[in-house]
Amino acid sequence: MVALVAAPRLAIAHSPAPGLRSRAEWSRRMLGLGLGLLTSQALAAALLSPQVSTWAVGAMMCGCGVTMLVHERAARRLQAECTRASTLIQRGELTEARARLDHALTHARAAPHLHALLLFNRGVVDLRAGDLRAARDRLRRALDTGWFSRRGRLAGARPQVCMWMALLEALEGELDAARGWQAETRAALAEAPSTTQRVILAQQLAVDAVVELRDGAYTPALHRLENQRPGASEHLTDADLRLLDVLEAFAREHSATGQYRDRADELRLGGDRAREDEFTFLGASWPEMKNFLRRRGLTTPARGSILAPS
Repeated sequence: MVALVAAPRLAIAHSPAPGLRSRAEWSRRMLGLGLGLLTSQALAAALLSPQVSTWAVGAMMCGCGVTMLVHERAARRLQAECTRASTLIQRGELTEARARLDHALTHARAAPHLHALLLFNRGVVDLRAGDLRAARDRLRRALDTGWFSRRGRLAGARPQVCMWMALLEALEGELDAARGWQAETRAALAEAPSTTQRVILAQQLAVDAVVELRDGAYTPALHRLENQRPGASEHLTDADLRLLDVLEAFAREHSATGQYRDRADELRLGGDRAREDEFTFLGASWPEMKNFLRRRGLTTPARGSILAPS
Protein backbone atom coordinates (compact mmCIF):
# COMPACT_ATOMS: atom_id res chain seq x y z
CA MET A 1 0.00 0.00 0.00
CA VAL A 2 1.25 3.42 -0.85
CA ALA A 3 0.68 6.92 0.41
CA LEU A 4 -1.32 9.36 -1.60
CA VAL A 5 0.01 11.59 -4.33
CA ALA A 6 -1.92 14.31 -6.04
CA ALA A 7 -5.16 12.88 -7.44
CA PRO A 8 -5.78 10.90 -9.38
CA ARG A 9 -3.30 8.32 -8.39
CA LEU A 10 -3.52 10.28 0.04
CA ALA A 11 2.13 15.42 17.28
CA ILE A 12 -1.53 15.70 18.11
CA ALA A 13 -1.29 18.92 20.09
CA HIS A 14 1.60 20.36 18.11
CA SER A 15 0.60 19.87 14.50
CA PRO A 16 3.01 21.22 11.85
CA ALA A 17 -0.04 22.16 9.76
CA PRO A 18 -1.26 25.54 11.02
CA GLY A 19 -4.11 27.25 9.23
CA LEU A 20 -5.58 24.19 7.51
CA ARG A 21 -8.44 25.50 5.37
CA SER A 22 -11.55 23.60 4.46
CA ARG A 23 -12.98 23.49 0.97
CA ALA A 24 -15.97 25.60 2.07
CA GLU A 25 -13.78 28.23 3.73
CA TRP A 26 -11.53 28.50 0.68
CA SER A 27 -14.54 28.89 -1.60
CA ARG A 28 -15.83 31.74 0.57
CA ARG A 29 -12.43 33.42 0.48
CA MET A 30 -12.20 33.16 -3.29
CA LEU A 31 -15.73 34.52 -3.67
CA GLY A 32 -14.91 37.41 -1.37
CA LEU A 33 -11.72 38.15 -3.30
CA GLY A 34 -13.58 38.14 -6.60
CA LEU A 35 -16.27 40.46 -5.29
CA GLY A 36 -13.61 42.73 -3.83
CA LEU A 37 -11.86 43.03 -7.20
CA LEU A 38 -15.10 43.80 -8.99
CA THR A 39 -15.98 46.43 -6.40
CA SER A 40 -12.53 48.01 -6.66
CA GLN A 41 -12.79 48.17 -10.44
CA ALA A 42 -16.24 49.75 -10.21
CA LEU A 43 -15.01 52.36 -7.73
CA ALA A 44 -11.97 53.12 -9.86
CA ALA A 45 -14.18 53.65 -12.91
CA ALA A 46 -16.58 55.90 -10.95
CA LEU A 47 -14.08 58.04 -9.03
CA LEU A 48 -11.07 58.32 -11.34
CA SER A 49 -10.55 59.72 -14.78
CA PRO A 50 -10.81 57.19 -17.61
CA GLN A 51 -7.05 57.17 -18.17
CA VAL A 52 -6.17 56.75 -14.48
CA SER A 53 -8.96 54.22 -14.07
CA THR A 54 -7.54 52.14 -16.93
CA TRP A 55 -4.10 52.15 -15.33
CA ALA A 56 -5.53 51.24 -11.91
CA VAL A 57 -7.55 48.34 -13.29
CA GLY A 58 -4.53 47.17 -15.30
CA ALA A 59 -2.36 47.25 -12.19
CA MET A 60 -4.92 45.20 -10.28
CA MET A 61 -5.11 42.64 -13.06
CA CYS A 62 -1.32 42.40 -13.24
CA GLY A 63 -1.20 41.90 -9.50
CA CYS A 64 -3.74 39.11 -9.78
CA GLY A 65 -1.73 37.49 -12.55
CA VAL A 66 1.49 37.59 -10.54
CA THR A 67 -0.31 36.15 -7.52
CA MET A 68 -1.70 33.32 -9.63
CA LEU A 69 1.76 32.51 -11.00
CA VAL A 70 3.27 32.45 -7.51
CA HIS A 71 0.42 30.24 -6.33
CA GLU A 72 0.90 27.86 -9.27
CA ARG A 73 4.63 27.53 -8.63
CA ALA A 74 4.01 26.86 -4.94
CA ALA A 75 1.36 24.27 -5.81
CA ARG A 76 3.76 22.46 -8.17
CA ARG A 77 6.43 22.34 -5.46
CA LEU A 78 3.97 20.96 -2.93
CA GLN A 79 2.69 18.38 -5.39
CA ALA A 80 6.27 17.27 -6.03
CA GLU A 81 6.77 16.90 -2.28
CA CYS A 82 3.65 14.72 -2.12
CA THR A 83 5.09 12.47 -4.79
CA ARG A 84 8.53 12.27 -3.16
CA ALA A 85 7.01 11.53 0.25
CA SER A 86 4.85 8.79 -1.26
CA THR A 87 7.94 7.15 -2.76
CA LEU A 88 9.77 7.34 0.58
CA ILE A 89 6.84 5.74 2.39
CA GLN A 90 6.76 2.93 -0.14
CA ARG A 91 10.47 2.33 0.54
CA GLY A 92 9.89 2.37 4.28
CA GLU A 93 12.01 5.49 4.75
CA LEU A 94 9.61 7.00 7.25
CA THR A 95 12.05 9.35 8.98
CA GLU A 96 12.85 11.21 5.76
CA ALA A 97 9.22 11.14 4.64
CA ARG A 98 8.18 12.65 7.97
CA ALA A 99 10.79 15.41 7.71
CA ARG A 100 9.81 16.30 4.14
CA LEU A 101 6.11 16.38 4.94
CA ASP A 102 6.56 18.46 8.10
CA HIS A 103 8.60 21.00 6.15
CA ALA A 104 6.10 21.11 3.29
CA LEU A 105 3.19 21.54 5.70
CA THR A 106 4.67 24.77 7.02
CA HIS A 107 4.52 26.25 3.49
CA ALA A 108 1.20 24.83 2.32
CA ARG A 109 -1.32 27.58 3.09
CA ALA A 110 -1.25 28.85 -0.49
CA ALA A 111 -2.73 25.58 -1.78
CA PRO A 112 -5.28 24.33 0.77
CA HIS A 113 -6.20 21.16 -1.15
CA LEU A 114 -2.53 20.13 -1.22
CA HIS A 115 -2.28 21.17 2.42
CA ALA A 116 -4.94 18.56 3.20
CA LEU A 117 -3.20 15.98 1.01
CA LEU A 118 0.14 16.55 2.74
CA LEU A 119 -1.53 16.25 6.14
CA PHE A 120 -3.18 12.99 5.13
CA ASN A 121 0.16 11.61 3.95
CA ARG A 122 1.65 12.68 7.26
CA GLY A 123 -1.05 10.63 8.96
CA VAL A 124 -0.12 7.67 6.77
CA VAL A 125 3.47 7.98 8.04
CA ASP A 126 2.15 7.87 11.61
CA LEU A 127 0.07 4.81 10.79
CA ARG A 128 2.99 2.95 9.19
CA ALA A 129 5.15 3.89 12.20
CA GLY A 130 2.55 2.36 14.54
CA ASP A 131 1.41 5.64 16.12
CA LEU A 132 -2.29 5.04 15.49
CA ARG A 133 -3.49 7.82 17.78
CA ALA A 134 -1.56 10.51 15.92
CA ALA A 135 -2.56 8.92 12.61
CA ARG A 136 -6.24 9.14 13.49
CA ASP A 137 -5.92 12.81 14.45
CA ARG A 138 -4.22 13.82 11.21
CA LEU A 139 -6.32 11.67 8.90
CA ARG A 140 -9.57 12.91 10.42
CA ARG A 141 -8.53 16.57 10.23
CA ALA A 142 -7.56 16.15 6.59
CA LEU A 143 -10.88 14.47 5.81
CA ASP A 144 -12.85 17.14 7.65
CA THR A 145 -11.61 19.79 5.22
CA GLY A 146 -13.94 18.41 2.54
CA TRP A 147 -11.26 18.32 -0.16
CA PHE A 148 -11.55 14.51 -0.38
CA SER A 149 -15.34 14.51 -0.78
CA ARG A 150 -16.96 13.21 -3.95
CA ARG A 151 -17.09 16.76 -5.33
CA GLY A 152 -13.85 17.98 -3.77
CA ARG A 153 -10.74 18.79 -5.73
CA LEU A 154 -9.11 15.58 -4.46
CA ALA A 155 -12.08 13.34 -5.25
CA GLY A 156 -9.80 11.16 -7.39
CA ALA A 157 -7.83 10.23 -4.28
CA ARG A 158 -10.95 9.25 -2.33
CA PRO A 159 -10.66 5.45 -2.91
CA GLN A 160 -7.22 5.36 -1.32
CA VAL A 161 -8.32 7.70 1.46
CA CYS A 162 -11.23 5.42 2.34
CA MET A 163 -8.97 2.37 2.15
CA TRP A 164 -6.46 3.86 4.62
CA MET A 165 -9.29 4.76 6.99
CA ALA A 166 -10.63 1.20 6.81
CA LEU A 167 -7.17 -0.12 7.69
CA LEU A 168 -6.80 2.26 10.63
CA GLU A 169 -10.18 1.33 12.07
CA ALA A 170 -9.53 -2.39 11.60
CA LEU A 171 -6.13 -2.24 13.28
CA GLU A 172 -7.74 -0.57 16.29
CA GLY A 173 -10.53 -3.15 16.40
CA GLU A 174 -13.29 -0.75 15.34
CA LEU A 175 -14.75 -3.23 12.90
CA ASP A 176 -18.12 -1.57 12.26
CA ALA A 177 -16.33 1.63 11.31
CA ALA A 178 -13.85 -0.35 9.19
CA ARG A 179 -16.67 -2.01 7.26
CA GLY A 180 -18.26 1.38 6.73
CA TRP A 181 -15.04 2.63 5.14
CA GLN A 182 -14.84 -0.53 3.05
CA ALA A 183 -18.27 0.32 1.66
CA GLU A 184 -17.09 3.89 1.02
CA THR A 185 -14.06 2.53 -0.84
CA ARG A 186 -16.27 0.44 -3.12
CA ALA A 187 -18.54 3.41 -3.79
CA ALA A 188 -15.59 5.65 -4.63
CA LEU A 189 -14.08 3.00 -6.89
CA ALA A 190 -17.29 2.84 -8.94
CA GLU A 191 -16.50 6.36 -10.17
CA ALA A 192 -12.75 5.80 -10.70
CA PRO A 193 -10.94 4.98 -13.96
CA SER A 194 -10.46 1.28 -14.65
CA THR A 195 -6.68 1.46 -14.13
CA THR A 196 -7.20 3.02 -10.70
CA GLN A 197 -9.78 0.38 -9.87
CA ARG A 198 -7.39 -2.46 -10.59
CA VAL A 199 -4.61 -1.01 -8.43
CA ILE A 200 -6.85 -0.12 -5.49
CA LEU A 201 -8.63 -3.48 -5.59
CA ALA A 202 -5.25 -5.20 -5.43
CA GLN A 203 -4.13 -3.06 -2.51
CA GLN A 204 -7.48 -3.56 -0.79
CA LEU A 205 -6.80 -7.29 -0.46
CA ALA A 206 -4.58 -6.64 2.57
CA VAL A 207 -7.17 -4.35 4.16
CA ASP A 208 -10.00 -6.85 3.65
CA ALA A 209 -7.84 -9.58 5.15
CA VAL A 210 -6.98 -7.44 8.18
CA VAL A 211 -10.68 -6.76 8.81
CA GLU A 212 -11.47 -10.48 8.72
CA LEU A 213 -8.46 -11.49 10.80
CA ARG A 214 -9.18 -8.80 13.39
CA ASP A 215 -12.70 -10.25 13.64
CA GLY A 216 -11.35 -13.76 14.16
CA ALA A 217 -12.50 -15.00 10.76
CA TYR A 218 -9.21 -16.76 10.09
CA THR A 219 -10.34 -19.37 7.59
CA PRO A 220 -12.27 -16.90 5.35
CA ALA A 221 -9.26 -14.58 5.44
CA LEU A 222 -6.96 -17.42 4.45
CA HIS A 223 -9.21 -18.38 1.55
CA ARG A 224 -9.33 -14.74 0.44
CA LEU A 225 -5.56 -14.44 0.45
CA GLU A 226 -5.04 -17.71 -1.38
CA ASN A 227 -7.69 -17.05 -4.03
CA GLN A 228 -7.21 -13.34 -4.72
CA ARG A 229 -3.46 -12.92 -4.37
CA PRO A 230 -2.53 -14.37 -7.82
CA GLY A 231 -4.64 -11.78 -9.63
CA ALA A 232 -3.53 -8.92 -7.39
CA SER A 233 0.22 -9.53 -7.35
CA GLU A 234 1.00 -7.77 -10.63
CA HIS A 235 -0.29 -4.49 -9.22
CA LEU A 236 1.54 -4.72 -5.88
CA THR A 237 4.97 -3.64 -4.67
CA ASP A 238 7.44 -5.92 -2.90
CA ALA A 239 6.37 -4.35 0.40
CA ASP A 240 2.72 -5.14 -0.37
CA LEU A 241 3.64 -8.76 -1.10
CA ARG A 242 5.62 -9.06 2.12
CA LEU A 243 2.59 -7.77 4.01
CA LEU A 244 0.37 -10.40 2.39
CA ASP A 245 2.90 -13.08 3.39
CA VAL A 246 2.66 -11.98 7.02
CA LEU A 247 -1.13 -11.89 6.98
CA GLU A 248 -1.30 -15.33 5.38
CA ALA A 249 1.10 -16.78 7.94
CA PHE A 250 -0.98 -15.29 10.75
CA ALA A 251 -4.17 -16.69 9.21
CA ARG A 252 -2.62 -20.15 8.81
CA GLU A 253 -1.39 -20.19 12.39
CA HIS A 254 -4.84 -19.36 13.75
CA SER A 255 -7.09 -21.17 11.30
CA ALA A 256 -8.65 -24.33 12.68
CA THR A 257 -8.04 -26.15 9.41
CA GLY A 258 -5.04 -24.22 8.13
CA GLN A 259 -1.89 -26.10 7.24
CA TYR A 260 1.52 -24.68 6.43
CA ARG A 261 2.52 -25.05 2.79
CA ASP A 262 4.85 -27.91 1.95
CA ARG A 263 6.96 -25.35 0.11
CA ALA A 264 6.75 -22.08 1.96
CA ASP A 265 7.16 -18.87 0.04
CA GLU A 266 10.50 -17.15 0.46
CA LEU A 267 9.90 -13.81 2.15
CA ARG A 268 11.88 -10.79 1.07
CA LEU A 269 12.66 -9.54 4.57
CA GLY A 270 16.45 -9.41 4.57
CA GLY A 271 19.02 -6.95 3.31
CA ASP A 272 18.15 -3.36 2.49
CA ARG A 273 14.71 -4.15 1.02
CA ALA A 274 12.92 -4.04 4.36
CA ARG A 275 13.21 -1.97 7.50
CA GLU A 276 13.36 -3.36 11.01
CA ASP A 277 9.90 -2.11 12.01
CA GLU A 278 8.17 -2.86 8.72
CA PHE A 279 5.27 -4.78 10.31
CA THR A 280 5.18 -3.08 13.72
CA PHE A 281 2.07 -1.08 12.80
CA LEU A 282 0.07 -4.31 12.50
CA GLY A 283 0.50 -5.08 16.19
CA ALA A 284 0.32 -1.54 17.54
CA SER A 285 -3.22 -2.09 18.88
CA TRP A 286 -3.70 -5.79 18.08
CA PRO A 287 -2.29 -8.03 20.86
CA GLU A 288 -2.58 -11.33 18.96
CA MET A 289 -0.72 -9.92 15.99
CA LYS A 290 1.91 -8.31 18.20
CA ASN A 291 2.61 -11.66 19.86
CA PHE A 292 2.72 -13.38 16.48
CA LEU A 293 5.26 -10.89 15.11
CA ARG A 294 7.46 -11.33 18.16
CA ARG A 295 7.32 -15.13 18.01
CA ARG A 296 8.15 -15.20 14.32
CA GLY A 297 11.04 -12.78 14.64
CA LEU A 298 9.35 -10.18 12.46
CA THR A 299 10.34 -7.22 14.57
CA THR A 300 13.74 -7.36 12.84
CA PRO A 301 14.68 -8.34 9.29
CA ALA A 302 15.07 -12.07 8.92
CA ARG A 303 15.86 -14.27 5.96
CA GLY A 304 13.83 -17.33 5.08
CA SER A 305 10.15 -17.98 5.33
CA ILE A 306 7.74 -17.18 8.13
CA LEU A 307 5.36 -19.70 6.67
CA ALA A 308 7.48 -22.61 7.87
CA PRO A 309 6.58 -23.70 11.40
CA SER A 310 8.88 -22.57 14.20
